[in-house]
Amino acid sequence: MKPCVKVGPLSVGRRLAHEAKCVGGQTLTATDVVVKLGLLEGFGDPHKVDLSQADARAAVETILSMVEEGVDKIKVHSIKSIK
Repeated sequence: MKPCVKVGPLSVGRRLAHEAKCVGGQTLTATDVVVKLGLLEGFGDPHKVDLSQADARAAVETILSMVEEGVDKIKVHSIKSIK
């Protein structure tokens, strides 16, 4: 069964270096997800992120779907504005 994951829309922005779980903060961020999966090295500690690998992968899939949906909306909007 695929884990249920909710993503966003809030951002810690410039507070990332203090608030992300991978640096000892209390907020789970997209950065924590990629650190947990080993997709980002040199920032944070994946052991500090209390997220399973399955949930991290599900979060990445959700984020990718959200980005793809946003890009598709931009494409449609751009095409309509040309006509």
